Amino acid sequence: MNSSASHPAWFGCLLGALNGLTFGVAAEFFRQMYGDYQTRQVVQEFESLGMSPPLMTDMLHWWAIPISAAIAFIPISFIVYRFGARRLKSSLLIWQAIGVLGVLGWSILWQLILWSGPAGGYSILGDVKRLSYGYAFGDLIMSGSFIRDVLVALVLIMGINLIYGALIQMSLALYRGLRVQSRAT
Repeated sequence: MNSSASHPAWFGCLLGALNGLTFGVAAEFFRQMYGDYQTRQVVQEFESLGMSPPLMTDMLHWWAIPISAAIAFIPISFIVYRFGARRLKSSLLIWQAIGVLGVLGWSILWQLILWSGPAGGYSILGDVKRLSYGYAFGDLIMSGSFIRDVLVALVLIMGINLIYGALIQMSLALYRGLRVQSRAT
């Protein structure tokens, strides 16, 4: 795929934004599923002890993860698309590289958002200070839950970008086939 020669730079940014939004929506879906699972576990534990379960609320707006993922993926896809497309000839490899680097960039961005939240805790994203559990920035990145979440996100993005890269590869092949066919007629 000679993407830097056949497409303008904004094309890589647009594809990166779509990739980031796709990842963000999937990550938000799994975050909510896991939150529901944790809530059920707490409710069962309290009910088994004969106690009333505590009120549990989601501390994050639904759009925070998809938007932050799109913001992280745009510059990374631009850089990989612009400078790595010449070395990586396969769309699948390009989008796997974008996915892995995008998730790492998004994870660091997300940890910075959590760490730098306002003293009161509430920001436009939600109650981010309560999500960081009072960790210092370095401790937050090295915590076991952060590493686990990054590994889950890497597996998720590799699956998404395998499909994403295959669809781009098929669409390019279809486009080239139609272009060759139109020249022949």
